Order: sequence, then C-alpha cells, then structure tokens
Amino acid sequence: MVRKKNKMFVDSADRTPHYSLRKLSVGVASVLLSTTLWMGANGSVAHADTINDATVAGKVEKSGTQKDQTQAQTVESTSQASVASAEKQNGEAQKGQAQVPASAERRQASTAGQASAAATEGQKNGSANAGAAIDATTKAKKDSANPEVNSSDAAPHDSQNQAIIEVQHQISSKEGDLSSLANRAEQDGLTVTKEDDKTYADKQEALADLDKQAADIQSKVTKYEAEKAAYDAAKEVYKEDLDKWNDAQSSPHTVKGISQGLSFANEHDASLDVTSVSDKPVKFIKSTAWLGSDGMGVYTDGIYNGGNISKSFRNSDISYKQAEGTGTDKKNWGKTYTGIQLNVGESAVARYTGLKNSVYIDKDGVAHKLSKVQVKYKLNSTTANDGTANIFLSNNPNIALWYGAAGNKNGSVDLTVNLTFYDENGNPITMGKGSNAWLDMSSLNNGATKVEYFAPNGNTTMQIPGSTIVKHDDGWYANDNNEGTAADWDNPTSAHRYIAAAIMELEGNSFHIGQKITRNNVYSWFALDSSLATAYKPVEPEAPEKPYIAWHGVTYEPQKATVTYVDKTTGKTLKSDSLEGDSNADSKYNTKSSIEDYENKGYKLKSDSTNGQNVVFDTDSSVDQTYEVDLVHGTVTVTPDDKNPVKPGDKINPNDPNSPEYQDDVKHDNLVMDAKQTVHYEGAGKNTPEDNVTTHTNAFTRTVTYDKVTGKSTTSEWSKVNPTFDKVDTPVVKGYTADKKQAGGLTATPDDPEVKDTV
Repeated sequence: MVRKKNKMFVDSADRTPHYSLRKLSVGVASVLLSTTLWMGANGSVAHADTINDATVAGKVEKSGTQKDQTQAQTVESTSQASVASAEKQNGEAQKGQAQVPASAERRQASTAGQASAAATEGQKNGSANAGAAIDATTKAKKDSANPEVNSSDAAPHDSQNQAIIEVQHQISSKEGDLSSLANRAEQDGLTVTKEDDKTYADKQEALADLDKQAADIQSKVTKYEAEKAAYDAAKEVYKEDLDKWNDAQSSPHTVKGISQGLSFANEHDASLDVTSVSDKPVKFIKSTAWLGSDGMGVYTDGIYNGGNISKSFRNSDISYKQAEGTGTDKKNWGKTYTGIQLNVGESAVARYTGLKNSVYIDKDGVAHKLSKVQVKYKLNSTTANDGTANIFLSNNPNIALWYGAAGNKNGSVDLTVNLTFYDENGNPITMGKGSNAWLDMSSLNNGATKVEYFAPNGNTTMQIPGSTIVKHDDGWYANDNNEGTAADWDNPTSAHRYIAAAIMELEGNSFHIGQKITRNNVYSWFALDSSLATAYKPVEPEAPEKPYIAWHGVTYEPQKATVTYVDKTTGKTLKSDSLEGDSNADSKYNTKSSIEDYENKGYKLKSDSTNGQNVVFDTDSSVDQTYEVDLVHGTVTVTPDDKNPVKPGDKINPNDPNSPEYQDDVKHDNLVMDAKQTVHYEGAGKNTPEDNVTTHTNAFTRTVTYDKVTGKSTTSEWSKVNPTFDKVDTPVVKGYTADKKQAGGLTATPDDPEVKDTV
C-alpha cells in the first residue's frame, strides 16, 4: 500500500491537491484513487505528479486483463519467504518453518513500486526452488543411507534390488516434503485434503508425480500468500479512501452520491498536435500576428490581451504550419498556445500526448493509464462578418482554449466538442452512461457583454452545490452576472472555481460550448478537468479465493517378469526364471546361457519370445510380463546311404554318445531289403527248365531316428513303393505243353518281399 509517511506521495498543505493512484497486488478491483476537494481544505494529500512510468505505466493493467494479471503478482517479501522455504526443505520444511511474513510487513511490501517485479519472478521461481530443494534433500539422504548403491562390483540382480530400495528412499523423502508443504498451507488457513495413494510401476512417473504435487502446492500457497498480503493492504487503503468518500459527502460543494473515476488534471507538460479532419489544411494564426514581430510591443501579453483573441486576422497572418502559430503561455498555465482560425462548418482536432497524471478507473475497478486525449472542435456559428472564429489552444488540455470572433453584431460563437481518451496502449476507451467519468465544465462567465454556456447534448449533467450555473432549455449557464462573486474564482488553481462550473458525465456524446454575445466582440476562456465537486468512491477489494490444496502419497510396485523354458516335444516345463525390477529398466537377463545348457543336453531351440535380447520391464504393473522359450528334442536320423551313421559329435546317448549297443541298430543291412520274383517250372521231368529268378536290390528302405535327449531310437516304416516284376515267357519244352505262356509280373511288398509263380 501507499504508506502515509512515504515522502514520494506526500504533498504539503498549501499545494494544489490532486488524485493519488494506489496500485495493489490483488486480483480484484485493486487500484484505489483518493481525492481531496477543491475547497481550500488543509491537510496532507497524495498527488499524482509523482506518478511516473515506473509507478503507473508498468503497474496499471489495461481493461479486460487487470484482474487476470494481478492474480500472478506476488509481493517481494512473500516471494523471498517462498524461496527461503524451498531452500530449507532438507529437514526444516517438515517443521513448518517457512512462514508467511507478519501482516504489517506484507502491507509495507505491497507498495506500488515493489509489487509487480517481485510477483512474477517469485511465482515463477517458487516451484523450481521447491523441486530443487526436494531433490537436494533426496540426494543427501540417498548418499548417507546407501553409500554402496553405485558400487560397480554389484551383480545385476543385486543392483536391481538396490535400485528399488533407492526409489523407496526417494519416495519417502519427497512425501515428507509434501507433508511439510501441506502443513504450511494449513497454517495459512487453507483446507488441505489427503487423497488416496496412487500406485506406479514406473519409478520416474512416481517421482514426477511427487515433484508435480510439490510444485503445484508451492505455487498455490505462494500465490495465495501474496494475494492475501495484497488484500490485507488493499483493505486498509479501502478503509482510508472510504473515510475520505464519507467526509466528502458532508462538504457543501460536493455533488452527493456519485463516484468519480477520472483523474484528469494538471497536464501542464503535455504536447499538442493540431490537424484537420478534411482535405483542407488547418489555418494557423501566425504568432507574430498576436505577439508582435519581436514578441514585445502592443501584443506583448499574447492572448491575455483580449483584443488578440477577437481580432480580425488577414490572409497574411495565416500559416499552414503549426510552429508559426505557436507562442509562449505568459501566465504559465501551460507552456504554449497555438492559434487557429475556423470557418463555420470547419473542424480541427487537437491531440494531446505525453499525459503524466491522468488515470481512469472504470466502474469495475479496472485502472487505465491515460496516454492521450483527443478533442475535436467544430465551429457552428460566429458573430464575425467573414464567418470565422479564432481559437487559441493550450498545450495543457485542462486549460483547453480561448475563443472569440471579430465584429460588433449580436449572436453566438458556438463549438461542438468531441472528446476521446486513450489508454497506455493507444486504445480508445469507450465510456457510456454510468461510466463515472465526470468533467468540470469551468469558467462559464455571465457579464456585461456575454453569457458563456455549455449544452450537454444528452450527457448527464449535475449542478455543483453553491454554483451559479444552472440548467436551462438551451444549455447550462448563470442567470445573472457572476464575475464579481469572488476575486480569484476564474483561475485554474482557485478553490472557488465551482462558482461558475457544473459537472458532466462523459457518456460518449458530443457537447456544445459557446458564448452569447450581447454587446461588441468579446472573448471567452473554457477549461475542463476532473478536480471539482466529486470524490472517488473506492471499490471494496474481494478476498482472494482460497485454492484447492490436495496431495497424495505414491506406492511403487516393481515390475515382474517370468521366463519359462518348455519342452515342446513332451509338453513339460523345464524351468521358470522370475525377474523383478524398475519400469523401463533393463533386467540384464537374457536366455543365451540357458539355451546353450539345454542344447548341450540334446535340445534344439524352436522359438524364443525374448528374441535373444535382454528383458526390459514395461510400465504396466497390473500384468506381469511373460516370456517363453520353446525347445524340442534334437535328433539324428540314419538313412541307408549313411555308411557310418553314428559319430562322436552326435551325442545320441546323453550318458555315452558312442555306446556300442546302438551300432547294430544302424547297420546298413537293417535299413534295406531286396525284392525277388521266382518263376518255378515243373512237370517236364528232366527237361524241366530251371527257376527264373529276378531280384530288385534295395527295393525297400527305412530310416532310424535317434532322440538326442533320451537316447531312444525310432525306426520308420519301410518305403511304400512296391516294385512290380516283368512277366517272363515260358520256355518251350519239346513234347510238353505249358499251362502258361507267360509267368511272373508279380508285385512285392515289405510284408511279402519274395513272390513266386509256378508254371
């Protein structure tokens, strides 16, 4: 908050009172504007000419974003406490020593010049510092409790077990840090919910969960502490400004019941640029025409010599360059005046930039630093015979303009005024009914030669208590001569300016200013600012929303895998190896040595679902990983072509691969069988022919297969190709007749390899 004794914001009692902009880091209507009235009251007040880019432009959020942005702001002391808390997580955090600063310190830390920078950096670093502290704590515990973990002599299985123990230590440490952060949240009055534990099979996911929780709680608690500190400070400022508002309601010259959201005054150093609104250039009145060629002589008082304002200027007095129409403000109400000449129906636009002290707080409490104001003037009528009027614009938009016209005829000089404010980003600010932007329409004289007026054109207008300016059908002005009411009333710094003023709310409508001429050519001054008859009614800050704080422990389940070796020849399981380890970790286990052992026992690899690679644990703890190695019995098959079927390397018998008992089984004679056809002749006595015998060598074959695992042999069936012999012509025996002309043509089978036909 803005402390009362802060010299930067204190003004002496005899200086002009101004608004004070107060920026507070809280996600609500957080910019409070205090005011003192133009009543000549004594007392120290904060004034806006101390507000610069560091305290306003960088602190006041534009409309629509202020509420979100202020949520991210953290006061410096709170941010430092948060960082300190994170750095003390190794042991001290569990004792709840990271405390919130005392409320008085928080309030002091929430001054406009400190809040924003500390806020963003503090919240940004809070989570990271917490995580770093937790990791440091974990490492310290790990190194002291498990110095042997990194030993290169550990077996792979032992390393896996040690790694699991290591994870459990880390989880335990981080859960302790979480509990400490939860205790800190409870000390801040926040509700903390302990949720059910979550189970992870992946070490990194388990630890990441804990780190994320710590960062989330750290961020929420730090942010809430900052918002609560800013809220406490804002509440104090609100009470102060509310007291001022209530006091203002008892002032005799305050308009009751309205809130002023506009601070638009004392822009002595603004810059002015005047342009046309058409293709016709602006006609600037040369300064030499109203100051004199040497700045002296009859025109030495410039526009304050009233004749210069209502003078009839010649074409030679006109320039189309603003610099030639600009002269020094002799009274120092501003710095310069720029003279222009308008014809009836013509317009000019005055753009004021470099505003330093102007702020608008809308009805939602969102503050807008005003960087520019644009005022468009259009001449509607004049008393000059040539249809012109002279306008002298101050570089100070609050001093506004002097205007007048040449000629002695009665009538009016009337101007339409359009006014637009722009925020610090150059965006126009839209104002409507109820915008709480009230302007003082000042210096409305009623004298012997003229009556000055303004016509609100639909904008809400109210009379200032004690003012002579009242409502008429054709505008607001004084009924009678008001020029002699007080000696100093028509002065920018006068506490009596309310005498010839009224207030009007800027609701987006143009309005009229002018003078009714009753005798001779005369001139008028018109001023507008926001310093009369209104007070800012502060918006009560809202308490920050308490964040939802919840945390949970984690359970780490190591992954499990089983590798089973199966004899697919018999269907029996040979063995199963069980593995445990961390998710995504390499178990260092593969099937190579086991397969080699089984191959030495006569087995042959059929398939291996590990593909011969190390088993790597997955991340799904709900299902154990299973792998299978399928083995079949190796065999040696002996064919009739094998002359020496049993060799030392065949290892047919597991006990004695070359045992003689198997040699007989593989003799060549056991694997082949001849087929024979015999045609037998009889009945011719001594002349009977001899038998006709035909032999098919190796007509039938078979194999013997030896099981390398069991040593048992299996003999195959004889081949199924049954040979058929040719028929044989029966020999002729003189004196005999054969019962068959041909014989034979028989087919042999393995069961009947020797066939016979008789003639």
